[in-house]
This record gives sequence, C-alpha cells and structure tokens, in this order.
Amino acid sequence: MRFSVKLRMLSGATVAAIAGVVLVGGGWISGADQASAAAPPVYTYITDLSNDRVVKVAPDGAQVTVASGLSYPAGVAVDSSGDVYIADTGHDRVVKVAADGTQTSFGSGLHHPYGVAVDGSGMIYIADSDNGRVVKVAPDGSQTIVASGLSSPFFGVAVDPSGTVYVADTHNSRVLKVATDGSQSSVGSGLSAPSGVAVDGSGAVYIADMENPEIVKYAAGSGQTYVGSALGRPFGVAVDASGSVYVTDTDLLRVVKIAADGRQTTIGRGLSQPFGVAAGVSAPVEVTGVAPAAAPGVGYSFTYGRRGIPLPQLSVTSGSLPAGLALSADGVLSGTPTQAGSFAFTITASNGVDPDVSFPETLDVTAAPTLTGNPPGAVTGTAYSYPFTTTGTPTPTTSITAGSLPPGLTLSADGVLSGTPTQTGTFAFTLTASNGTEPDATLPLTLDVTAAPTLTGNPPGAVTGTAYSYPFTTTGTPNPTTSITAGSLPPGLTLSADGVLSGTPTQTGSFAFTLTASNGTEPDATLPLTLDVTAAPIIPGNTPVIPSGGLAATGSSGTPWPAITGGLLLTAIGAALFRGPLRRHKRTSR
Repeated sequence: MRFSVKLRMLSGATVAAIAGVVLVGGGWISGADQASAAAPPVYTYITDLSNDRVVKVAPDGAQVTVASGLSYPAGVAVDSSGDVYIADTGHDRVVKVAADGTQTSFGSGLHHPYGVAVDGSGMIYIADSDNGRVVKVAPDGSQTIVASGLSSPFFGVAVDPSGTVYVADTHNSRVLKVATDGSQSSVGSGLSAPSGVAVDGSGAVYIADMENPEIVKYAAGSGQTYVGSALGRPFGVAVDASGSVYVTDTDLLRVVKIAADGRQTTIGRGLSQPFGVAAGVSAPVEVTGVAPAAAPGVGYSFTYGRRGIPLPQLSVTSGSLPAGLALSADGVLSGTPTQAGSFAFTITASNGVDPDVSFPETLDVTAAPTLTGNPPGAVTGTAYSYPFTTTGTPTPTTSITAGSLPPGLTLSADGVLSGTPTQTGTFAFTLTASNGTEPDATLPLTLDVTAAPTLTGNPPGAVTGTAYSYPFTTTGTPNPTTSITAGSLPPGLTLSADGVLSGTPTQTGSFAFTLTASNGTEPDATLPLTLDVTAAPIIPGNTPVIPSGGLAATGSSGTPWPAITGGLLLTAIGAALFRGPLRRHKRTSR
C-alpha cells in the first residue's frame, strides 16, 4: 500500500491504494495486492471525448473537470497516488496530471493513442493505435514495444500485477494477452469489436464487447460470464477492488456502475461521447507550507503548496488576515501588512469534488524591537529599580551585551534593572533588545553609583585674637561639599567647601550653627554645633616694680596723696587709675 507524504495532513480523502487492479477504458490502475484496512472511497474518471475534457466524479456525485485543452481524449488511467494519465488522442501524446497540478507528456512517435494503463511501479502502457503497437514507457521516459503488428484501430489496454498485458484488438475482434516473456494468446470468445479491457485483483478479465453489446467477464477455471444489461454501446470498462464494474455507454451518453450484486446506477452528467473510464482513489486535497512571519510596512508574499486533482482553491473561512494582506484562490498570501501582532485564521481548501479540508493558521506580523531609557544614578546600600521601555512583536527580551552592571544590580529579560548596588563608581555597559526580527535594538549607557554623604566632627572652643583651624570629616561619592545652612559662625571664622573651619575669632560668645554636607545624593548630612569663643587671659611676668621709697600721687590741686609703699599690681580693667604724671615727694619732718 502506498501513502502520500506531506507537510500538513488535512482531513478529507484517505490516502491508500485500492486492492486489486482497475482497468481504465483503455487503461488499468494497479495497486494493488494489499487491501486497505479501511477501503478508501472510489472516484470515477471519464474521458468526455467530444467536450475535449476528462471529468472526475465523487461517490456523492459531485463532478469536476480534471483536465481541459485536450483533443479527443479517448483513454484514462489513475494510479495508486491519484495521479491521472490521459490518452490525448488528437495531440498524439499521453498526459500525466499530478496531484500537485503539474502536467507531463509521455511517449514519443505516437499516432492516435487511444488507450492507456499504468502499473504499480509507474510503468505506462499506451495503445498506439495507428502505429499498430503497444508501447511501455518507464518513469525515466525510456520506451519499449510490448506488442506490434496490430490492426488499427484498437483501443483498450490493461496490465495485471504480474506484468501481463491485455489489448482490446478491436479490428480483429479479440483480446490479446501478452505474457512477460512475449508469448501471445487470446482471451474470450465470440467477441465483436471489443474496445475496452480491464483486469481485477483475482486475474479475471472484463471486456467491453462493443458490437454485441455486452460486458464479458472471463476468469480462468470459471469460463465466460456476462455483467450488466440494457447497454447501448459499451466502449470503455473498469473494475474496482469491491468488484463493481464501470462502463462508458457511448450511445446513451452515460457511465454505468454495475455493483457486485448486479445493481446498476448512472454516473456523470453533461457528457458528450464518453469513451474511456477509470475507477480509483482520488489524490487527497492537501495544503503544504507554513507562512513565515511578516513585518509592518514591508511587502510580503508567500505561496501555499496545493495538492489535489483538480487543484483546490483556498479561502479564509474564519478569523481574519493581518490588515493589508489578502489570500488568492491559488494560494498566494500577499500584500503589505500595516499592523503588528499575531493573527489566527482558518484556511479552507476546496476542489469541488473531494471533501473540503480546513486547517488553522497563525501568522505573526513582527516588528523589530526598540529600546529606550535613561536610568537615574544609584546609591550604594539603597534598593534600586528602573524599567526600560521596549516595543516590538513578538515582545523583545533584553540582555547585557557589553560592559558590566554595577555589583548588586541585575537586568531582567523584560528590561527591569534592579537590585541594591554595593560599590560606587561609574559603570559603562550596553543593553540589547531582540525578538528574532532584525535589527536588534541597542542602548549604550553609563550608570553612576554614588554614596550619600556623612559629616562628623567635634570642634574645640576658640579664643579671640587667636588663629583657629578645625577640619570636619566627610565621606560620600562624589566628594561632598560643606556649608552653613542654619545659624552663624563666630565673627572672624569661615567654613571652606571641603569642611575646614578656620580664621581668628574677634568676639567672645557662644555661637550656634548647623553644618550640611551634600554631594547630590540624598540624604544630605547635617551637624548642629555650638562653638564657645572666650577672651585671652593676662599672662603673669609684666608687673611694674615699685621703688623702695614708695610712690606718691598728687591730685590736680597739688595736694599730695598718701604714699604707696610695697609692691602693687596695676591692672587696666575699665578706666585708668591715674591721670597725669606720678611724682616722687620727699617726706618732711614735723
């Protein structure tokens, strides 16, 4: 049994060979010595001679044209894959119509070929009537003669699984049997202008005896019997695996199916001079291929592969295509999509005779990624989180592709930079967003990790008139600057930006003020202080010496003051004790 191999298997006709052999009114299909567990439906193929076409009729009666543009097609055959072979008599050729829609011509030097048959290995047998011969054509095109010297016209040809060939030798009113060794013999008796021949799986031969008119069945050991009745002019004959016989009744413009139990039904409509007939499988309707992703604003075209005889037409039966795209009946999906996203829809394939088949499809319209962001600086020991903004379809993933993050920070696939940095410094790195659509988006960055400032110190008191300097201790990245943010310094003192309090105080007192260290990283450091400024004391060692005779003082009137004897320390706190000169007086006796 042979099966088709495909990318996408669709519901519909089962792919299988029919057990036994099928004669084609001129031809035979074999497949056929193995029966399918579930017999596939049987289709009927008819050459409609005067309409220059071949039609295919489904079991439910649906009918379509398999091939047109022919010239007096007389014979037809179908192989186990459903490929159809046509004796295109007026064009002196045999045409193979494959399930993928391709057509190939076989045979050379033919003159009015009337019948065609095909065996299980793909060998084609042609009743080359006006040349009086039967030709065998191999798949590679090589050609040999099976029988010659026949009288024209003759029509039907068939072959059984063993390779024995049967020829309806119409002019000589016989069926010629040609064995594989070339020996020849006749089959049947009392024939009159036999035009069609077929062979079934058991080796029984069926003959369309045109002028009698009747269908003769000849089986070795059983003799000759007759099939069917009330036929007008039987021309072609075929038989399927169930034993049903198909006859082209040319005079009555019909095809008759004769079941194994003798029941007769008519097949086909609108026929004009039906000649050849074949019964066999139908190539299943298939659609192959998976549409690749598209991009907004970019021209798009994809063609689905189609198989079936005739080729199926495609249409969207549910869901919707991306805006800007359209699907043609011959399977071309094209246009310029205008919107990114993932679009689900159902495609149905129909050829008018085989069961319609449908399959779901999802088309991604992708957009190249974008990546934006301007992360603020981070602070050591402080939790940090910054989400970058990405766009694109599908959703991009972000990663570090150059440089390195500050220790303690990580970047998630969805673009969030987070963590708690542990080290200060300036860190350079590159972020990349990618989603499988070129080009990737890159973003070079520099991230400063700073430390909040600290400020410590306990300055000693100051003395008026004495130079003073005290350095406060600061830390932080970048280096903080210090300033007075409340109160005021003692007159004569100043605070430098790097935290040194210096100068020469000029005024005593207790001065309250606040120092602040800042470096742009919150929080600032503050230090409230009170600085005492005192006066300098008099230093001993500069006391004046009083003469041993004492000192006398007189007022402005010249009256002497009492003499001052002994040592005396004069201080100058407040007003002066003396005005005018001090004079020394002699003591007088009384």
